[in-house]
Amino acid sequence: MKRLLIPTMIFLYAITAAFGIPAVTTSYVEKAASEHTKVVKAPRGDEGSKLTVGATFTLPLLPFVVLSWQDYQVAPLNGEGGLYASVWYIVGVRSVQLWGWVT
Repeated sequence: MKRLLIPTMIFLYAITAAFGIPAVTTSYVEKAASEHTKVVKAPRGDEGSKLTVGATFTLPLLPFVVLSWQDYQVAPLNGEGGLYASVWYIVGVRSVQLWGWVT
């Protein structure tokens, strides 16, 4: 049993790194794109605004748990970012902001 524990953990970390990190990043970009669409469609919206999304770092903390620092800016005074803990469960992502900023 102990012989399988370390290879299993390595395998789960590798799966999280290979598939969980892109899933978490995609989830965050989709959230930012949704915010950008709201800003552009709003009355007096800024049609010329550009969406800027950044992920400074993203790493697997535990199997199926990803820690990341991400931010987005959809207009000069409309954006958010910070440190997120995300649970990747193969068909979706749930994130909690641990620390962050909002404009």
